[in-house]
Amino acid sequence: MGKNVWKALGTAGALLLLLAGCGEAEKAPSLPNNYVFGQEMLPAMGEEQGVGTEQGVSCEVTTDSETGETIYTYSGLTSGQETAAAYLEALETQYGCSAMDEEGVRQSNASAADAEGSILVGKDMADGSGILSLDIQWTETTCQLTASILEGMKLQDPAEPEKEPIGVTAAVATLKAMTPEELGVPEGETYTVYADDGYIMVDDEACYRLKLYRRTAVDTREIVGTYLMSLDGSSVYRVNEDNQAEPLNRS
Repeated sequence: MGKNVWKALGTAGALLLLLAGCGEAEKAPSLPNNYVFGQEMLPAMGEEQGVGTEQGVSCEVTTDSETGETIYTYSGLTSGQETAAAYLEALETQYGCSAMDEEGVRQSNASAADAEGSILVGKDMADGSGILSLDIQWTETTCQLTASILEGMKLQDPAEPEKEPIGVTAAVATLKAMTPEELGVPEGETYTVYADDGYIMVDDEACYRLKLYRRTAVDTREIVGTYLMSLDGSSVYRVNEDNQAEPLNRS
């Protein structure tokens, strides 16, 4: 009798262990809290972006054998696009990141508005030795992030577009349109403007050289000022007695 009791208890215990083991196997896998870049990291997508195990989201973490990049692949998302857009906003507003191109140039108009797409996001490393790069790609229900370090690179702003020259004729017309007060000459006189050949450099910027003449009573010309104008017409200088270029204020 005693042997049968122990046998029954042993069977029941084994059943309990089996059930406990099944319960452990069905537990949802955890999601990453951070994306790791060597000694640095960025906060991972979370509840604010609709990423949580209770929503049925899973994440597979792999390493590219050739590049060593870490790849995080999320599946089971309600909307890959909405998740990517929400995470992009968090990266830019909370974590000091910027959308960028492959050269590390910031892209101010980048967005995750398309149903499927990709965007590259980066942040300068704390020691200045490179950029923490996240390549974010999304589909209808998935989002894949590839974490890598772009060594020796630094985020940079886009270069200003080259300014188009306005031409000598337009430069002369621009100076003629300025008031005597702006030009620093007396009012009530008749003035004319002539342009010299060639350019003059001011702060590494090429400028037209223009001369302002006053017409006298005997119909001769008297020079009253020399002016320099940037090729795009945005800046005007008056050459003073010390042969220095003084910027003029224009209304």
